[in-house]
Amino acid sequence: MIQIAARMGIGSRQRVEQLLQPEKHHARTVLNYAVRVGRITRPLSCQDCGGQNRRLHAHHANYSRPLTVDWLCVACHSRAHGPFAGLPRTLVLA
Repeated sequence: MIQIAARMGIGSRQRVEQLLQPEKHHARTVLNYAVRVGRITRPLSCQDCGGQNRRLHAHHANYSRPLTVDWLCVACHSRAHGPFAGLPRTLVLA
């Protein structure tokens, strides 16, 4: 990704990702604004494992619906994108 940025004369990996995946960037921007103005409230616990007092990530299952997200802790969000994506949590942890 850094090499692409250098070739294109773009200074950051983040900007390259914005250009290569505009729908993803738009979904993040819309959601961040909604959270900032109070339209959406970040929950206190992970929607998958129920863990509290953890840093939560917004997981978009569908980028065309930017305000429809699952709030997941870092571990559950990694699992949502990893090789076990889509499997029930109990199967992955067993």
